[in-house]
Amino acid sequence: MKLLDVLRNEKFYVQGASGVPIFGSSTGDSAFLMKLYLGYGFEYLPQDYRQGYLEIYYPRKDLDAIWNRVDEGLKNDPLYLEGIKRIYDQNMRPGLDLYVEMDGTDVRNLSDQDLLGLFKRCLEAQVQTVGVGHILEPVGLGLEDKFKAHLQELVPDRQAFNQAYAVLTEPSKPSFIHEEQKDLASLLSLKGQELDRALDKHIAKYFYIQNGYSGPRPLTKEQCLERLEGFKQEAAPKATGKLPSLTLDQELKSMIKLIDYMTAWQDERKRNILVGISYLGRITEEVARRTGMDHQELIYLTNREVIGFDSLQDIQKVEPELSQRRAGFFFAPSQEDVLMMVGEECVRCHEVGRAHKGDGAQNGLDAIYGTVANTGTAVGRVAICRDLDSINKVQSGDILVTSMTRPEYMAAIKKAAAIVTDEGGITCHAAIVARELGIPCIIGTKIATQVLKDGMQVAVRANHGTVIKL
Repeated sequence: MKLLDVLRNEKFYVQGASGVPIFGSSTGDSAFLMKLYLGYGFEYLPQDYRQGYLEIYYPRKDLDAIWNRVDEGLKNDPLYLEGIKRIYDQNMRPGLDLYVEMDGTDVRNLSDQDLLGLFKRCLEAQVQTVGVGHILEPVGLGLEDKFKAHLQELVPDRQAFNQAYAVLTEPSKPSFIHEEQKDLASLLSLKGQELDRALDKHIAKYFYIQNGYSGPRPLTKEQCLERLEGFKQEAAPKATGKLPSLTLDQELKSMIKLIDYMTAWQDERKRNILVGISYLGRITEEVARRTGMDHQELIYLTNREVIGFDSLQDIQKVEPELSQRRAGFFFAPSQEDVLMMVGEECVRCHEVGRAHKGDGAQNGLDAIYGTVANTGTAVGRVAICRDLDSINKVQSGDILVTSMTRPEYMAAIKKAAAIVTDEGGITCHAAIVARELGIPCIIGTKIATQVLKDGMQVAVRANHGTVIKL
């Protein structure tokens, strides 16, 4: 079946983030490792790159089929997912060893062949940062639906349900982002050389914290000092809320425990991805320097291409096409093959794919609805964030509206009065940080970035899961 026919005929769950192929394609390709280790997984995973933005198309039929397999596995063995997590940890070890090796390696002193070999090893490690952990997407979506349906029977009132949902799904462990915030805040009393040394240690520990699929963004002392100044004016985070009086049955308790386990795994997975991007970024910069290529074009290579190269000269041969990919690039890997499209073919795929996002279809709505990730209310000006450049426009008190938040959005999130996302589920980044920071948050609206516009005044009534245009 042609890719255009697949896009027209299949249903997809679309996730978006700032990204380029060299950092995004490795993670996407990891979805196919599930079949190798588990015997089931994804058939294909189209990826749409456009002007520094990435959208991954998860086939709904695969998401449903994988969740059904896991749900059945959990019935037979409550520790089924923990067994898969052990596979994930085992597969991550070579990558973690590689990063230790690279800490003692000056890539400028490597031969061309050794540099290319290290490039491939970094990409293979990056694939494993998600690896069989790609099971979290289908399980998160399937478990969320099952948990909501069960909780709805227990709490039929909408507002009470939203409050219970937010409290019961609150993680028991702090995220790595929360830990970084806490560690930085502990330096508030330091001054002079003592503060300078402490910041060096902090940056060495959290060097990856601002990375994303668009590449590494090093953490600097200036940024840390600016944030420390901000900490002095910040109020303490608000609690998520109190749990309504409920009697939880064993099935509900088991689901809550599983959600908590998955949230912690997803946070670990995210950290591994971001750490890997730092090391991979060191290689891409050195390859660009040696080949004389524009780094902003080099990063439009895919991991599968690099794995197949025999020399750095092979990279230079694809340079003409890389410049075209920056405008638009549709990358559709499967277990056995891969389709890569630029130009008019890419535009057609992009236009067909947009139908899955519902672009412009609901512009007349005065209210949109989603899942409550953290309760509370806020009124403010909408700031639509589609990429890293746009997060700079978020001002204090704005309503941050985006497809999905990621760690590199934290500077904007801390200014926001509320968060509203198109996508995301029970274990997503926005849900985790909103609870930790005490920010009202509504996720999974599907259409927020299409219906809302920059500068609009809206009321976020997270207790009701509603965003209302004012």
